[in-house]
Amino acid sequence: MVLGGLDLNASSLDSVASVNELLADYDYISSIGLSTSLFLALKMRKAIFLEGEPGVGKTEVAKVLSQAFDTPLIRLQCYEGLDVSLGGIRVELSTPAAGTPGKAIS
Repeated sequence: MVLGGLDLNASSLDSVASVNELLADYDYISSIGLSTSLFLALKMRKAIFLEGEPGVGKTEVAKVLSQAFDTPLIRLQCYEGLDVSLGGIRVELSTPAAGTPGKAIS
């Protein structure tokens, strides 16, 4: 699979260390845990969900990967009470009562 100019099947991302080096090339200092998670997600071609306290680098690692793979970054910031529009559908992002599903409003 090729994203931008980077071939994910090539040996350039054949180890956790190579993912760590890729991030370092874009001035992102990664922990071994994050590099391992990213390596596995890339090899399995699966999405990865990053969560954590503000300022720990979630958005920055997404920006770095976006640059490295020469692909656009689509960022959706979710928090209680946020309204967003997705393809003409307004979605209320709020915490529903227990047992009550969330809702989408056209």
